[in-house]
Amino acid sequence: MRRVHAILGIVSGLNLAILLITGLLIQHREILGLEGHTVRRSLLPASYRPDDGADGVRADIVVVDLHSGRIFGKAGLLILDIATIAWTCLLLSGISMFASKQFRRTRSRNRRLQEFRPGSHQSN
Repeated sequence: MRRVHAILGIVSGLNLAILLITGLLIQHREILGLEGHTVRRSLLPASYRPDDGADGVRADIVVVDLHSGRIFGKAGLLILDIATIAWTCLLLSGISMFASKQFRRTRSRNRRLQEFRPGSHQSN
């Protein structure tokens, strides 16, 4: 389970980085002046917002669509769904590993305490 947890963490880390960076950009779009900047068409998928002009798309729109996965159309939404499932698996496997370790630690501690109680010594 630890190996699966580690692999999921590494793979989904890219998704988390994109969400964090784009979330920060969305939060501060006015300060950064994203409305006044354009992302060139050559940097965007060919099918992305074709009606927004030949020069490009406003940067704030691109950032929001990247954050939501819409920049890649239906495939982007599917990728985000898969990433959400991966994050859920990470959460559940992390809780499971933590609880399992705590359970083993408590059980071991209780055994050691039981060995030291009066009348519980076993003679060999």
